[in-house]
Amino acid sequence: MDRNHLRRLSEILGHKWDLVILARLAERPLRYMEIATQVREIDSDLTEGVLSKNLKRLTTNGLIRRVRDNGHHVYTLTPRGRRLVAILEQITEFDDETRPDEPESGEDP
Repeated sequence: MDRNHLRRLSEILGHKWDLVILARLAERPLRYMEIATQVREIDSDLTEGVLSKNLKRLTTNGLIRRVRDNGHHVYTLTPRGRRLVAILEQITEFDDETRPDEPESGEDP
């Protein structure tokens, strides 16, 4: 990968909550407060401003979109976002298959 690819990947996925947001939206479309609640279950430090900024960036990058559903706005993955989630699932499988065993408590790694 060249420098431009690395910079672009960093912009797409280099932010703290992006993976969590994408993973949750892979399960189903979510309203803004549902996303906030699910991310805050992992880390309560998330602010509304940070979440809004992340959602806007993910939208600008073509990974999610905001649509109207039964009178409410929800966020959902785009086809590009679904394709990225599939790649992330492969990376997760790779990690599960190749992660070194954790050292026993008190042992040197």
